[in-house]
Amino acid sequence: MIKKVIINRLEGNTRMGETMSKTLPRLVFVLILFFAFLLKLIYRKNKIPYFDHVIFSLHFLSFFFLLFLIKELLSLLTWWFNPVMILLLLVYLFYALRRAYPLTLWATVGKFVLFVIGSLVTLLIFIIMATSISFMMI
Repeated sequence: MIKKVIINRLEGNTRMGETMSKTLPRLVFVLILFFAFLLKLIYRKNKIPYFDHVIFSLHFLSFFFLLFLIKELLSLLTWWFNPVMILLLLVYLFYALRRAYPLTLWATVGKFVLFVIGSLVTLLIFIIMATSISFMMI
């Protein structure tokens, strides 16, 4: 795989980027389902239906895409907006979890930390999957 990447870079081949841009939008829909499953695992004692977790995941990812759109529109200011965007996402996620799943403050903090860690692991797995699929399509 590394040899393919080096050859593609040296030849100026952009097929990897093209295949990634085709693969990622499809994987986002699968990612929504995995985020919902992660929420179902974290909030399993609340007996909330899986579909409600899917709706929450769609809602949060919509907010993420809105922030990403603003970031792209303000591309001149990205050097300071990236940390602000991450902070806004984390604050928004905490308050969204607090409102959608009413628990005590400390229970929400604990589940927030679990969800963030689980989401980062899930994102890492999906990035590896997207890269692998793109390599197979080259």
